[in-house]
Amino acid sequence: TAVNISRRGSKGKIEIEFYSNDDLERVLELLRSREF
Repeated sequence: TAVNISRRGSKGKIEIEFYSNDDLERVLELLRSREF
């Protein structure tokens, strides 16, 4: 799973590339389980 982070000043973008539905589910599960 590739991750690209780009930043412009105080804003930015995080792009997560996934290769299958299983990859997507794993990424979503990880994001949901974290407190920010």
